Amino acid sequence: MNLFRRTDSPYWWYVFTIDGQRFRDSTKRPLNDKKGAMAVMNAEYTKALNMGQLGHKPEITLKDAFDLTLDEVEGQTLRVYKTQATKLLKVLPKTKLASSLTQGDLDALLARRKKAGEQGNTIRCEFKFLRRALSRVKRTHKVNADLEWPNIKGFTKTRYLSKAEERAVLARLQAGSTITDAKAYELCIILLDTGLRLMEAVEVDWVDIDMTNRTIEVYRTKTGIVSTVPISNRVYEILSRKTNQPKPFEKMEWAVKNLRKVIGAECNQSKRLIEQRGKATIHTLRDTFASRLLQQGMSLHKLSKLLGHTTITQTAKYAQLENLDVVSEAREMMDAS
Repeated sequence: MNLFRRTDSPYWWYVFTIDGQRFRDSTKRPLNDKKGAMAVMNAEYTKALNMGQLGHKPEITLKDAFDLTLDEVEGQTLRVYKTQATKLLKVLPKTKLASSLTQGDLDALLARRKKAGEQGNTIRCEFKFLRRALSRVKRTHKVNADLEWPNIKGFTKTRYLSKAEERAVLARLQAGSTITDAKAYELCIILLDTGLRLMEAVEVDWVDIDMTNRTIEVYRTKTGIVSTVPISNRVYEILSRKTNQPKPFEKMEWAVKNLRKVIGAECNQSKRLIEQRGKATIHTLRDTFASRLLQQGMSLHKLSKLLGHTTITQTAKYAQLENLDVVSEAREMMDAS
């Protein structure tokens, strides 16, 4: 049995092995309470030993299961999961045991979300977190193993900005007179011209940037792979003005909020477009990058590499954009006849 520290956690963590099975978790005791952490570790060791010898598992509340799951993720996943945990605990009691969660609870939750008008993707994300939390603790605690999880059909978002929408967003940001407006303008161009995800862009460091060869090497936290994206002329000009800064982007919270607000105001006026393709968001800038490259003739395989996807299946949602070329070609043929 051992206690250890994690760089991303304020608590002591324990690890031990029983009959070849490894147990590792947070003690929920701060680093200045090693004695308390030892007590927690010993208690967990006893529980695990009894579970192995006697075959019984202890109960756990949904809130505790959620907390254990949140302890194991970070970055954007942590932010998304925290939101889901908060939403769920407004409907399901914090003290509700994981073993007492019934099929009726799941059905009622699904019906409630649908009645509230939530999109399939939003509901699916919530159920995905709940299912992951239960899977996380089922080895060591009692859970209801007979639950049948609903197959929730999501909405494949195909929203991207037109050139006119891009000009409108950039013009509105340029018209602003604050540092926040300037930061949001620069961030918008970076996202449009590199296809980086928001957190990948704001966390990029100079060591990742090659100004000579005009490339950015980015570690994709979502997929765990490293990919290289090009630096356009617009991006090069922006980065050239920032070389005296420790990082290209610093203190971006308000700039991100501003960019999100402007995109919503300029690009989400059409109810029909929202219903057909989804709302325009900051992530739409990445989709815009992808759609424009595809329309200019780049293959899905090459686009997949640029976007940092692990498989071409993830890139397949952009395939329907190839139909735009067919429409354009048909128009040209009709006009020429």
